[in-house]
Amino acid sequence: MNRLRLHLRLSATQSFLSGAIALILVMGLTLLGITPFLENLAYTALFRLRGSQAWDERVVVIGIDEPTIAAFNALDWSRDLYSELLETLSISKPQAIGFNVLLNQSTADDVRLATAIAASAPVVLGVAWDSHGQLQAPPPPLQQAAFELGHLSNFIEAQGVIQQVKGCNQNTPSLSQAIAQILKLPTTTATDSFWVNWSGSLHSISTYSFVDVIERQIPPEVFTDKIVLVGMTALGFDPVRTPFDLERPASSVYVHAAVLSNLLQNQQLNPRFFIPSLGQWCGYSVLALGLSMLLYQQQGRSHPLRSQLSLGLGAFCVWIGLGVLALSANYLLPLAAPLFLLGLTTAICLIQGEIQARQKFMQRVDPITRLPNRLHLLQTLQQQLKKAAATQRIQYWGLVLIDIDRFTMINAYQGHTVGNQVLQEIAERLRRLKGCSPIVKTIAHLGADEFSLLLQLPNPEPSSVFLNQLTEITQAPFRLTSGQVLFWHVSLGIALLSNTSDSDPQMLLRHAEVALCQARLQDQSNYAIFNAQLHQGAIALWQLELDLHQSLSNVSSTTPDWGQDLARSGFYLDYQPIICLQTQQIKGFEALVRWHHPQRGMLSPEEFIPLAESTGLIRLLGQWVLYRACYQLQAWRMAFPQYPDLMMTVNVSPIQLLSQDVLAQVRAVLEITGLASQHLKLEITESQLMANGERAIQLLQALQNLGVSLSLDDFGMGYSSLNRLKTLPINILKIDRSFVHQLAEVEPNRTMVHVIVELAQQLNLQVVAEGIETANQFEQLQGMGVNYGQGYWFARPLTVQAAEQFLANLEP
Repeated sequence: MNRLRLHLRLSATQSFLSGAIALILVMGLTLLGITPFLENLAYTALFRLRGSQAWDERVVVIGIDEPTIAAFNALDWSRDLYSELLETLSISKPQAIGFNVLLNQSTADDVRLATAIAASAPVVLGVAWDSHGQLQAPPPPLQQAAFELGHLSNFIEAQGVIQQVKGCNQNTPSLSQAIAQILKLPTTTATDSFWVNWSGSLHSISTYSFVDVIERQIPPEVFTDKIVLVGMTALGFDPVRTPFDLERPASSVYVHAAVLSNLLQNQQLNPRFFIPSLGQWCGYSVLALGLSMLLYQQQGRSHPLRSQLSLGLGAFCVWIGLGVLALSANYLLPLAAPLFLLGLTTAICLIQGEIQARQKFMQRVDPITRLPNRLHLLQTLQQQLKKAAATQRIQYWGLVLIDIDRFTMINAYQGHTVGNQVLQEIAERLRRLKGCSPIVKTIAHLGADEFSLLLQLPNPEPSSVFLNQLTEITQAPFRLTSGQVLFWHVSLGIALLSNTSDSDPQMLLRHAEVALCQARLQDQSNYAIFNAQLHQGAIALWQLELDLHQSLSNVSSTTPDWGQDLARSGFYLDYQPIICLQTQQIKGFEALVRWHHPQRGMLSPEEFIPLAESTGLIRLLGQWVLYRACYQLQAWRMAFPQYPDLMMTVNVSPIQLLSQDVLAQVRAVLEITGLASQHLKLEITESQLMANGERAIQLLQALQNLGVSLSLDDFGMGYSSLNRLKTLPINILKIDRSFVHQLAEVEPNRTMVHVIVELAQQLNLQVVAEGIETANQFEQLQGMGVNYGQGYWFARPLTVQAAEQFLANLEP
């Protein structure tokens, strides 16, 4: 409930912010004049959307058009023409007559015209003001004869389009307002402007030529009970533009005709919120906030983006339709600002929704491989388990975890860019596998070097053929753009269940991780399937890891009283002698770490060294071994001065080789123990050196410069380039025990040893053979020219006391 309330509060806050931001932007556009400009353009579009309507037929225009100007020379124009017009119209008995012409000069014809004005229907004459503000009005006789005066062309326009007629100017009403007052039509107050409701083109107002009327070609009844306006209609004279007369401007007389038509039809335009005001912005606020709330309510739908876009477009169209309907009801609503507001609110909500969707997507997808991540996998597992539980047919499911062994090496020595390329390549391979294998339902990247597959199986277990195919696909070599080829191995952990078993996604994932741990430890197979025994083994391994942590936490590599450390931790060193095969004299010892577990007793290095490497504890353990071995050798050199050339061999883990401070550690140990560097030999494996590349070679070169001897262990078991071997900073090659075993019985073993010895001699390297267990092996290796050897034939690994006794019994 609390989470729901929090979600609602957040949604309300986000929606408020979206509407508020849109409102602020529209206010800014208004202050910059952009919205008013667009509003005036929308004004024209709104009338065109509504369409044309009929003007009131009780308003007619007698136009001084081109035929009239041609019939009566404009230069000789006489006011007697207006007198004749009035005399002609007196027969028709119109309601009122308005002159949209300025008669501001006195002429000899004024007497006749005044008489005609007085004898006719009510006449309104026009007035205007010049550029200096001086009133231009008819002569007094005409003013006295006229019923009223009205100004002619005080119009309010925007972007060249007439919108309003000024109601009163210097206490003089407009021509149309003056006529309306005579006829007692409802009109605006003296201070208000009249918003014209454009029914259509002004050219569609009933218009008759001035010359036709005077020549009595128009039936008199046409003007009976009509409001007659007289003015210039010839093209180019006093042009005005309306929403319907943009390309072909009309004359100002039509504007007054339009106003009178509006008044007669009670169609005066009523602007609502069209003029900026506090009420307008309050309405805009409600509009923006209301829409944003509705938009945010769409986020819970299956397609929120589509729903929000449809809602925004719907609101957009509804407001346009509302504007058209309001105009049809003689109300003028703003378009540009509300549409901007609706559009911006929708856009902001869409952007925020897209950002949130992107964030959710990124929360469920790995950014490097674009595969679903752990969270997505667990959600998919939950959905699939629910679906499977609802079916009657038995279904089998499998979760496969794929781990790239030693991926950290690729990142460390090739760089994260290459590491990312490897991850992307594996992801693409898995996508192709999913496309051609129907049992693969979901692939995911759980992080770092771990991928997963969700399988829907036809049988309780996946076939070995599929698992082997998966292995081949995922660990196939990868060629970089530089041409270099990368190799790696993978381990697979599989957890299985059916829809009849009780399990949850987290448990299934843990089972797969347990199986993956077991697969890493196996030699013959790279995959393991979870079972109860495996679970017990994983628990035991986990307990061993805890014990390893606890034990090493009690070890100090810099305390001379290492006997107390031994008692607390259970770790100690054995030492296996290394003998010169040619002289059978002692050359030195190899330090071998041992662990006497408080509960489990003596553990072989194969049980805890891989665990120490996988947890990183090998760094502390290796540092302790280095210190103890050097400390012990220096003590023996002091106790047995007859052996001044004794050397101590210490194995270096791949994890130690990656450490940034391994060189500093060696320097510090030699300085603390007082052991000269030429008495220390560090031993690394061939595969380890090849995998760590140039960085490892640079480190070994620095160690060799320090005076430390370097030995290449298990030579011949890896994939060394012989061309590269001659450039390696090493002093000794060590023959693996697998070649020494059955040396007499297996010809290839003898051949390989011969090759290694000859190669070492050509490169000025010494050779050490390990695993010598018989006199025959000793004699053959001695005959082949092997320099040194170690094994049970000489001595087993010895405790400190046994090693001291061994030295004491030897003849120097």
